[in-house]
Amino acid sequence: MRTLVSFLFFIIATSANAAVPPVDVTVSDESGKVVFKGVTNARGVFVSEKVKSGTYLVQLTSKNPAVRGHQYGLELSSGSANLSVHSIEGEKFSGEGIIMKIPVGVPIAELIKHNPGLNNPAAIRAMEKENRETKPITVKLTQEQ
Repeated sequence: MRTLVSFLFFIIATSANAAVPPVDVTVSDESGKVVFKGVTNARGVFVSEKVKSGTYLVQLTSKNPAVRGHQYGLELSSGSANLSVHSIEGEKFSGEGIIMKIPVGVPIAELIKHNPGLNNPAAIRAMEKENRETKPITVKLTQEQ
């Protein structure tokens, strides 16, 4: 009985940590200029170098047939920005692929524009500091099915 339980645990743990086929990742700035290109690793992770504040487009594509027939979860993060999507069909990665937009840093001008009563100098300085700091963009792709 103990052997059967150990075997079942091994199967569950192995399938939960299944390798994800490599997916090409392209990070572009708002003007469309490519700032990073790379490939996810066997755990489905890609981390860019640090990027300046702004809005970036992250495109994931794959011609690998092993991607098809499965569903994936996608987490995209940078600093305090976190986006996630679930149940992406593997076939969606072919052609143009999946494109997501992620903000990096705090858009202070927009924040002040939409909150004219914001007049706390310490809070504004903290936001400016956050805006100056560069952060990497992290992609994590997981196989759901």
